[in-house]
Amino acid sequence: MAMMLGAVTGRRGRVLGVSAALAILAYAANTFAVQLGAGWARALSPFRYYIGGEPLKNGIQWADAGVLAGTTGILIAVAAASFTRRDLAT
Repeated sequence: MAMMLGAVTGRRGRVLGVSAALAILAYAANTFAVQLGAGWARALSPFRYYIGGEPLKNGIQWADAGVLAGTTGILIAVAAASFTRRDLAT
């Protein structure tokens, strides 16, 4: 996410702030969404796909790993496309 935001905006401070805020919100969504009655928000968190299936206990959940790999691929593709269009002199 940070790479994509950096390629799109080119603003280091903004990228760090937004990335940190998104990470905190994603963790909070994974941890507290069910308790707050917003269980649907848990599906938006990458932490759910990373540790939701308890991989140390149950093994790798291939569908969850596919979601993470697919999302990563899309973000990197957007970052690469945005970076090649940037004028690095400005």
